Amino acid sequence: TTQARIWGRTNCNFDASGRGGCQTGDCNGVLECRSYGRAPNTLAEYALKQYADQDFIDISVIDGFNIPMEFSSASGQCTRKIRC
Repeated sequence: TTQARIWGRTNCNFDASGRGGCQTGDCNGVLECRSYGRAPNTLAEYALKQYADQDFIDISVIDGFNIPMEFSSASGQCTRKIRC
């Protein structure tokens, strides 16, 4: 996957069929997300091989803050960590 959004969900409860919900980051009441999580959710994003063959990572709280998060690259050329 060359682009993704990753977020944590809190206080979740699902039945055996994967129906239920989460207090934060809920995905329309299903365990396997097929859409973006409901706010508030701390969000990590990445995009690989973009403009000038560069990779981009970030943490966003535009949809609110629900959990602390750290995000970093596994590349030997990038040693920065993002923490929120």
